[in-house]
Amino acid sequence: MIGRKNNYLEFLGIAIVLMSIWSTTLFAQFSLNLNFYKFFNMTYLLIYFFTFNNYKYFSFFSMFILGLITDSISGIPFGTSSLAYMTIYKIAVFQETIKLRTNFFAEWVALGIALFIAYTVILIVLYLSKTSFEPLIHIYNFIGSFILYPFIWFVLKFFLTKFGSIKTND
Repeated sequence: MIGRKNNYLEFLGIAIVLMSIWSTTLFAQFSLNLNFYKFFNMTYLLIYFFTFNNYKYFSFFSMFILGLITDSISGIPFGTSSLAYMTIYKIAVFQETIKLRTNFFAEWVALGIALFIAYTVILIVLYLSKTSFEPLIHIYNFIGSFILYPFIWFVLKFFLTKFGSIKTND
């Protein structure tokens, strides 16, 4: 029964990340130009959260594939998002193995470090590829993502716990 519960949560985690990747494209299809991407990056937060909480389908290879999907949708140089996703993934795995889990504040600060490194990698790749970009949007995005993480963490923990208990009771 426990293995069945974990598999549902694993697939749910991948589905949530994929929905966050495709959400900007879906909103644009319905002429909803909400521009949430300027203020926070939900995909980065979700990758960090699910990796830190030992979701087995989140691997280095899956981060590479998700990054390629993101790059093909957004039109940035191929591999840029993969580098950012793999950076966040590796930092989250390292932090999980040294057991920062006991203190949420330490996890949050570690997320800030992971986001800073990921955004630095993205800005370097965009600069070297001579792609036009606005550094201020990336700064707002970094700050917004960092500030939003405690709320996202609480919501995901609450709903995944509820979803897990529903599947266990079946």
